[in-house]
Amino acid sequence: MLRDGPFLEFCKRAREDRDRPYVLLIDEINRGNLSGIFGELLMLIEADKRSKEWAVRLAYPRGAGERFHVPENVHLIGTMNTADRSLALVDYALRRRFAFFTVEPAFGRPSSVLTWRTEASRRHSAGALASGSVP
Repeated sequence: MLRDGPFLEFCKRAREDRDRPYVLLIDEINRGNLSGIFGELLMLIEADKRSKEWAVRLAYPRGAGERFHVPENVHLIGTMNTADRSLALVDYALRRRFAFFTVEPAFGRPSSVLTWRTEASRRHSAGALASGSVP
């Protein structure tokens, strides 16, 4: 028996609550076959393809003409350990859809986490503005 998966349900909830951000955290994102896991979703997570215009037909639709898109208020965060050799398997198609930030261990230095977050946010905003993905 087919049933809707967690990501489909997550996106439905986000679509019904557009005023709030929905964040999906994927721990150790590089441990799986990302192209196989994400499939057509790779296209749909791009910032400029988050509308009904880019919706795709589901492989197993419940109704005729049912289509799916990732709402703008859905944010994906993936963590990965760069010491893990599977990082090399993260292909370019996925790499270009995510911003990468290096997070150093902050043992005994809680203020350094705040510094990192501020700096990472500044760098990401500057990069997003340069690429035109942030209004």
